[in-house]
Formats: sequence, C-alpha cells, structure tokens
Amino acid sequence: ICAVPGMSETRLNGVTTLLSRKYKDWKDDPSGRQSYEWLVEKVVARDLGGQEDLQTAILEGTFFDVVELYRHILKQNIERSEE
Repeated sequence: ICAVPGMSETRLNGVTTLLSRKYKDWKDDPSGRQSYEWLVEKVVARDLGGQEDLQTAILEGTFFDVVELYRHILKQNIERSEE
C-alpha cells in the first residue's frame, strides 16, 4: 500500500470506505459478486496503481486486515516519510 504513488490517509480511507460499503450492499445480491469484482478492478486500476496483488487481497478480504493492522495496531501512517 505504501508503494502506491501519492498514497495518503485520505485516499486510502476513501478506497476502503467505498469497497467495504459496496461489499455490504452487494453481498446478498446474486449478481453482487460480479459487480463487486468489477468495482474492485476499476478502483485498483484508478487508485492503487493497478497492482494485481492488491486486487486479489481486496477480493479475499486480507487488504482490509492489512489496513487495520497499519492504522490501529502498529499506529503507522500510510504515507511514506520523505528521507
């Protein structure tokens, strides 16, 4: 996540909020999985540098676990420090 150019807390929050809300909206809809996969593909291409491993992680749910780990457990900022 930190390797994505221009990543910020605000941008990451927008992505995670959108994806988690749409997952909740579509999880009980028979065509929801297909819609969610399409959305994930577009969001990853637009906001996460098109990285396939991030797309897979989102679809598997591990992406959200990693974000939670960084934000709350490790208390690290997503933005890279300028060195």
